[in-house]
Amino acid sequence: SIVTDFLDFARPTTPNYSECRVDMVLERNLKFLEVELERREIRVERLFAENGRPVIADGDLLDRAFLNIFVNAMEALDHGGTIRVLTRYRDHQENTLEVIIADTGSGISRDDIGKIFDPFFTTRKTGTGLGLAIVRNIIESHGGTVDIKSPPPEELAQLERKGTAIIISLPVNPEQ
Repeated sequence: SIVTDFLDFARPTTPNYSECRVDMVLERNLKFLEVELERREIRVERLFAENGRPVIADGDLLDRAFLNIFVNAMEALDHGGTIRVLTRYRDHQENTLEVIIADTGSGISRDDIGKIFDPFFTTRKTGTGLGLAIVRNIIESHGGTVDIKSPPPEELAQLERKGTAIIISLPVNPEQ
């Protein structure tokens, strides 16, 4: 696992672009994690705005990025809680799809939030500290950005203003 994480981080990420439905990629991840989510008593709220409209992306790479984020969110919710998955367009032309994955965990300290994407940085006893660095590499290889807010933005107030939100912005068509 450590070697795989290191190789995923070290090798250049070149997306294999095709039409990709981000809502289906997210659902595939959640289906894969379903048993563990139930075991940990984690509720998942979904609000997908893309209405099945595809983006031009590498679905396999996005799958890996989202899985890393979901695993981190689950680990932040040791005693149950909520993960909210939201997709929305950031502009009226629908050129940028925003994906927000937020949890109701304890959040990330101010000291750590600036280091969270640094390779090998971790606050856990186990793990490589490469998960979010890999996420950033994948998203940036798509021409997108990834940001972290802890606590989540005010518009996610349902989450009681605690926890963490990962905010990903993806161009709908990176070739434009």
